[in-house]
Amino acid sequence: MTLTATIPTLSICIPTYNRADLLEYCLNNLRALDAQNLDYEVVVLNHASTDGTAELLHGMQKEWPRLRVYHQNKPVSLAGQCVAALRLARGEFTMMLADDDKLIADTLVECVRYMQQHPKIVATYAPWFAYDDAAEKPLHGYFQIAQRIEFTAGQEFALFKFMAERIMYPEIAVFRNQSLQRVTFTHADGASHNALWMLELLKHGTVLFQPDIFYLEVAVLKPQFVRPSRINLDMTLTYLDNTRASLEMMAMRVIQASGGDIISADSRLGIHEILLSYLLGRLEVAFNRALGSGDFLMASELAQRIMLWRGPFLPDFAQMGQQALFGAGVQQIGWLLESMSWKEELVIYDFSPSEPIEQILRLRYPDIKLRMLDAQTIRDTVNPEKALLMVRHTRQKAEFADLFLPGHMVSLEETIEYRKIFPMPYSLAAA
Repeated sequence: MTLTATIPTLSICIPTYNRADLLEYCLNNLRALDAQNLDYEVVVLNHASTDGTAELLHGMQKEWPRLRVYHQNKPVSLAGQCVAALRLARGEFTMMLADDDKLIADTLVECVRYMQQHPKIVATYAPWFAYDDAAEKPLHGYFQIAQRIEFTAGQEFALFKFMAERIMYPEIAVFRNQSLQRVTFTHADGASHNALWMLELLKHGTVLFQPDIFYLEVAVLKPQFVRPSRINLDMTLTYLDNTRASLEMMAMRVIQASGGDIISADSRLGIHEILLSYLLGRLEVAFNRALGSGDFLMASELAQRIMLWRGPFLPDFAQMGQQALFGAGVQQIGWLLESMSWKEELVIYDFSPSEPIEQILRLRYPDIKLRMLDAQTIRDTVNPEKALLMVRHTRQKAEFADLFLPGHMVSLEETIEYRKIFPMPYSLAAA
């Protein structure tokens, strides 16, 4: 079996759940791209909806060949939905669209054309409007950029500062698909992925910020629609570290009890140091617990947070970090398979049975189905729609590019690189 479908220029990826009427409206709005002379596809990932979404999509596919549809067969996390949807993309470029939002077709196409003309650009980020769809007018923007600004490898701190100064959430973007598939990793309880993806993309090319808006976040629906929830309003303070929140509230109450209501910059820094010292101790406890329980994904994140402030924090940290990195890379791939619930197995290439791949995976995913196969057996027996392919080195993905979509192949090398604990070297062999 070979991958013979024509590669479109742009893939628009839409995860959806139980909002058939809004989804239909969203998809019909995308037909405006038909007038833009752009070869595009729309990929919808249905999260096991029970409201007629599957029937709607089946009917729309009959008269709209640009529409591709996949169905999850069990619940996955929101992060899993987003990653799985993006990994279904066939296009040269790809982007995420919420099922209740809208695009500005001509500005989006201009962005794609610019990236085609500048092949070093791997991602273009843009501001967006909150939009009143009932009155058909913008409500407000989230940040502004005066002109195009580029960042390349070596400018990580400048990028971080640029984002922080503008209180910028790097959410709306068009990605070069081959580059994106090397960094689309996260997990349900981990750090927010958007900023991490942006930073990792610097390793693969230029990250561009443009001033022109192509995305409308629909804040006010047309009167015929009802939306039971809106994710950016549902994100409450429970998303913050509850330990830090309680300590900060204690600090404020201490200040109020002493008769104050504002504090000086020096005092604020002092309180911050107190909080940080307390939290770092808790982070070390959490790191040891995560490592001991075999949750290598969490252990690798905790290690990086601690190293930022303390450097290597245990005598044997290098060995423990190597173990956490290898395990985290393997478990990241297991998490990805779980997030693509229509996949039935993980196919493993260029690993030996003596490496603890299966043991590491089963610590977090006890029911995972996996096979270690050679190249010819993969070609003879594997259904690429039903399998996720794991290889050791990123370059090996090219051997199967005619069989698997880019997002359906993943290398241990790229997952470890994404989770790498600086400045520690690591080996692609088992720990």
